[in-house]
Amino acid sequence: MAALWALTGAALGVLVGVAAMEMWGWSSWILWVAPPAGWAFVYGVALFITDSAGSAGSLLYAPSGQTTPRKREHSQAESLVVRGRYMEAIDALEVALEEDPRDTGIHFRIARIYRDHLGRPEDAARWFRRVRSEGHLTAAEDLAALREYAELCILKLADPGRVAADLARAAESLQGTPGGEWAARELAHVKRLLHGGEGDG
Repeated sequence: MAALWALTGAALGVLVGVAAMEMWGWSSWILWVAPPAGWAFVYGVALFITDSAGSAGSLLYAPSGQTTPRKREHSQAESLVVRGRYMEAIDALEVALEEDPRDTGIHFRIARIYRDHLGRPEDAARWFRRVRSEGHLTAAEDLAALREYAELCILKLADPGRVAADLARAAESLQGTPGGEWAARELAHVKRLLHGGEGDG
């Protein structure tokens, strides 16, 4: 588009110059400046317009100048996990959490390191409780955290009563959904365990 306007300006400049020479002769040499001047002016205006349009479009579709931000990847911590340096990985993740307290994935990762690699279910349960209490989870994330917390309480900590109230709240608030049905079943299982029954899960 800029090139089209530039050519138009050049053509108009040439026409003006030729017309002026026929009317006033070669003494009107200044008008020879018209073609390049006209070309330069129109070309500059065209570039300004197209640049402004591009800037306006970027503000409309990406106001911050960026696309939707991705969740941060914690490659340093993951490399420490791979090398078996679990506490160092947790330390690195806790530093990252201080920088971005709303990164709920960090809570999950720390809890799973404690559970899966360090055999410390109490610490894992603490992190699952913490992420649920801080209120930054989506409904799906909250249910996922509750599932893992319930599993820890029932199977690893042998303390099903600890999760009973959480399951009751989830069964009520998610009633009529698959998550609510799961919570109701798990709550019934917990009640059987608390009353000395074996439960069938």
